[in-house]
Amino acid sequence: MKKRLFAIFAVIMSFVLGLSVFSGCNLITSDSEKDLKQVIAEINIGNDGQQTEEILKRDLVMSYLNYGYELVYNNNYTVSQAFGYLMDVLVEGRIRAQYVMKYCEENNLITDSSKAQWDLERYLTEDEIIDAKYNAIKAVNDLIDGYETPEDPLYSDTSATTARDIPTGATNVEKKLTKAEKQAYIQAGIIKGEIGSDRREAYNDALKVLQDNWLLGDSFANDDLTTSDYYKNNIESEYEKILINNYSNIISGKARRQITFDVLGAKYTEMYNAQKAKFTSASEFKTALDGATKDSPIVYAPYGGFGYVYNLLIGVTDDQAAEIAELDKDNKLAYSTERRKILQTTVATDLRSTWITSGYDFDTTNKKFTGDYTLVDSDISYPFQGDFTVLREKTDEKAGEYRIDSVREFGLDEFIAEIENYIYGQKVGAVVNDANNPAVYYKADVNDRPADYEDKINELMFAFSTDPGSLNTYKGYVVAPTPDLDGTETYMKEFAVAGRELFGMGKASFVVAATDYGYHFMFYSEIVDEVNYPTLTAYLNSLSKLNETEEYWEERYNEIMSKWDDEEFVDGLTGGDEFLYNFITKCANTNTALSKDYDAIISAYKNNEEYVKLYKNRYSDLAGN
Repeated sequence: MKKRLFAIFAVIMSFVLGLSVFSGCNLITSDSEKDLKQVIAEINIGNDGQQTEEILKRDLVMSYLNYGYELVYNNNYTVSQAFGYLMDVLVEGRIRAQYVMKYCEENNLITDSSKAQWDLERYLTEDEIIDAKYNAIKAVNDLIDGYETPEDPLYSDTSATTARDIPTGATNVEKKLTKAEKQAYIQAGIIKGEIGSDRREAYNDALKVLQDNWLLGDSFANDDLTTSDYYKNNIESEYEKILINNYSNIISGKARRQITFDVLGAKYTEMYNAQKAKFTSASEFKTALDGATKDSPIVYAPYGGFGYVYNLLIGVTDDQAAEIAELDKDNKLAYSTERRKILQTTVATDLRSTWITSGYDFDTTNKKFTGDYTLVDSDISYPFQGDFTVLREKTDEKAGEYRIDSVREFGLDEFIAEIENYIYGQKVGAVVNDANNPAVYYKADVNDRPADYEDKINELMFAFSTDPGSLNTYKGYVVAPTPDLDGTETYMKEFAVAGRELFGMGKASFVVAATDYGYHFMFYSEIVDEVNYPTLTAYLNSLSKLNETEEYWEERYNEIMSKWDDEEFVDGLTGGDEFLYNFITKCANTNTALSKDYDAIISAYKNNEEYVKLYKNRYSDLAGN
């Protein structure tokens, strides 16, 4: 719970409200205005001269309206627990913000000494203040956007597909506005629109909801929302989020600096020794291979012959599954032959329709996903295989709106040709007619890997694979050199046999094999040989195909640490350098460092009535007490 609380407390600070609150109705009746303006908590951690901050009952109610549903219905909280949790978030958010200002004063982290002590702008740079004001203005304009009539009333997502998984960590690319552009947006202010326009009507609707729920405040004047409590709390929250993020970066940096190159080497040795002690059986080793990642790799492999395969599954339809279920399984050869006939009608379709309708980064002209939603450079990314209508073009201020009109279907042979053309640029295999092994339909024995081989395979899997487990894997599925000790296979026999056959082919090969689930396009990923990298230097050399000294890698470590915040530098890291960056991140465990720091701050103040006063009797009715 502490991790979750630490992650969201800044969001709820100062009752910054999400759009879900503004449903267009009066959430709080006038009869309850006086009750909801009651002070339910006072927080002052003893900063000399700082005004005591108050939390109103209204703040707690609004927080519940935003987050209560998720807590109660998705996280199994009782209503009482949900209110208690949100009260903790509100109180701890105030403690945290006050503490960070105190930290800035004590450590001379003041950027504008002309501002009074405890004024948030005192601790922020000019650019940070501009960012905060831009975000606050945009939040109000976004609120008004929610009340505007859609530009095209025909907008609908006509696709009936299930939401498609996305690459791990994928986020929409936001245009990086210049300082001048942000200032111009701030200067333009709240967009009201001309009298009689749809925009002005939306503005009036938003204004009424704010007024009905007492979010305008006594200082609201001249029909200017920037004078409202709602805006003021937005801007204060933006300031505090930047300030706390800066403080978090300081704590994270301290944690990273504890991980010297020698410490990193010792951590690596611990990982190596743990693997050497644990891998006493092939089954334990296979389990470890299944769980390996870039920053938790296998560095001691006492068993050879295991390998990874990428699995792009073109799954059966319900009708095909029913036909297969009717086949006689006793005659294995006839079963495989008849199943192959049924699977000849298998089709592949692009499953990324929901990426388009969800507004992910997409080039409508070339039908290509961009940014984090492609694993290769956009000029060679795989286009969406379908047609759509652009109902509203994406702009800097608004997401695009699209309707999926059709999605192309590929027959089996047609899809094989499509794959070969995209990955290899030419036909590389042939249909197999082996009466003794009818499960295998197609083979392509290729030794030399084309450019972007693995990334292109993953690109196609996100587009077509009906096996959700095949997406976002380290190197694919692990296939053992022989069946498990009890004679059983982890996977369906046809899949495992085809995988082992694939390991005897070239390092850029693929086979197409049938199981009851459909056709598996299985691509050679990696063979795990018996390896032994007892030192960090040995492993880094293996990744980079080098034979360098420890001193060389210590220099690389120092450069990475010095350029830690340089996104362009970090994005360009490969091989041993990339592992160093990931391993430093893992060993520093900055989340734990932040959590410990946060816990220490809260424990120092929260339960001390000198700093925090709670008036539980004033909000006990909310939890039904």
